[in-house]
Amino acid sequence: MATKSGVDLRLYARFELGTEAKVSSDGEAESVASRLVDIGLGGVSLETNTALEANSKVNLQIDIKSISLEVPCQVLYCCPNKQGSFSSGLKFVPSTHQERVAIAEFVHDVFQRQWEILAS
Repeated sequence: MATKSGVDLRLYARFELGTEAKVSSDGEAESVASRLVDIGLGGVSLETNTALEANSKVNLQIDIKSISLEVPCQVLYCCPNKQGSFSSGLKFVPSTHQERVAIAEFVHDVFQRQWEILAS
């Protein structure tokens, strides 16, 4: 959680996921497997077995059933956690209108799926 004195500084609501994702350094073909903790319109929280460099640019790829998202991000922070892995916060940094729309549609679909699960 992005906090300052215990106050959540996020601009958008987050939706829990717990799904796998891939993170690759900007311009690199090799990716790091990660577990997506949550997602919102502004970015994601994730866990990896290797540390990500804070302030670096990365590409994030998420595939959930028939939907997928690939978007550039900035690593806001990366710190060790109690499970022996690393917790990171990534901010979406779309460079085109199409990327912004893809993020919004993906997050909306995640929200819709969670609502359907809760409603059933």
